[in-house]
Amino acid sequence: MRTTSSKYLGLLALMCAPAGSQAQQHQSPAAPPGIDSALTAPLLLTRLRQGGLVLACRHAITDRSKPDAQPIDVTDRSRQRNLSDLGREQAEALGRNVRAAAIPIGEVFSSPMYRARETAETAFGRVVLTSLLWEGQDHRGQFSHLFFSPVTAGANRVLVTHQAMLSAIPGRRQNGVEEGDCYVLAPTADQKVIVLGVLKPSDWRTTEPTESAKPTQGGPHV
Repeated sequence: MRTTSSKYLGLLALMCAPAGSQAQQHQSPAAPPGIDSALTAPLLLTRLRQGGLVLACRHAITDRSKPDAQPIDVTDRSRQRNLSDLGREQAEALGRNVRAAAIPIGEVFSSPMYRARETAETAFGRVVLTSLLWEGQDHRGQFSHLFFSPVTAGANRVLVTHQAMLSAIPGRRQNGVEEGDCYVLAPTADQKVIVLGVLKPSDWRTTEPTESAKPTQGGPHV
């Protein structure tokens, strides 16, 4: 009888491995700590082009010389730690790179904090604000259903949030994601996620989409 572990690994292999022998050329020998697969950046981008995933990003680079004033008021930008000029450039680059890689984007959600919402608005041109992606007040870093609920076919859901929220993903370690990093997540039927990998800002330029890889009809992309 197959064990639960073997079933899980079989499912992961089926979800992550694109057809053809080129997959082996990009496969790492072992997954990094806190990551469920050994996919490298080119394969993560290929998998994102197929849709059905969650792209969960920490907001872009901030100006740490101006910390959040307490108590936090999500409606008052002047009392928050906001994006730096470099962060705004990073968010613009994210949008350009997503478009260049032909990644189909559907829903875009963000924390109401200005550093997150500005990242989303700058990169994707639209956003739905939700306290489910903010660790403040009574939320305390719960694992939101936005991470694991089914994604519209042919598109990817974007979540722009904070380090504490990303660390709430089961099995992740605290302080393990930098500003501008994005987790690539595959929702499962049992309200969990498979962490396929992490894309650093520089990883978006590691591969070029082919004509056959570009999304056709399905989800909208930006």
